[in-house]
Amino acid sequence: SAAGTSGSSSSSAATVPEDLVIVDGIHRLFTEMQFSPTAVVNPERFLTQVLQLNRDVQQDCQEFWTLLHYSLDAGLQKLE
Repeated sequence: SAAGTSGSSSSSAATVPEDLVIVDGIHRLFTEMQFSPTAVVNPERFLTQVLQLNRDVQQDCQEFWTLLHYSLDAGLQKLE
């Protein structure tokens, strides 16, 4: 998991409603990318815990995009 987010995200993840986990997860990932002191961030927590992807299975780009888009759309509709 990403060293910069694993400690703080595990305690607050329990307070995020399940249908908003994807929205919270991508928000955390983009926040880390924007404010990280390093040039790269590790998206493993987002991929394995939020999207529940198996890190040992190669993903097709089209299938990944469809999963990400569908999940975000479903999560954002809950906010309306």
